[in-house]
Amino acid sequence: TINTTFSGKACLRWDNNNYTAVDFPYAGLDENYCRNLDGDFSAWCFTEDGGFEYCDVPPCNACKYSNFEKCGCREGNQADYR
Repeated sequence: TINTTFSGKACLRWDNNNYTAVDFPYAGLDENYCRNLDGDFSAWCFTEDGGFEYCDVPPCNACKYSNFEKCGCREGNQADYR
């Protein structure tokens, strides 16, 4: 599961931010993995500099039969990526 951004920065843990599993129960906010919980155009995460960056999550070729631990569907802006 991807936990670095396009530029190579490490992602922060989700429980270190205002986004929690209680607020977004279906977003899979585990550890420091890239997620798209808010409908942005791609999976992203928070970084140590106080901002956020998009992650290099590969797009799935056939979303219907994909393993969402390795890729994210373009149709859903990678919200299914786990």
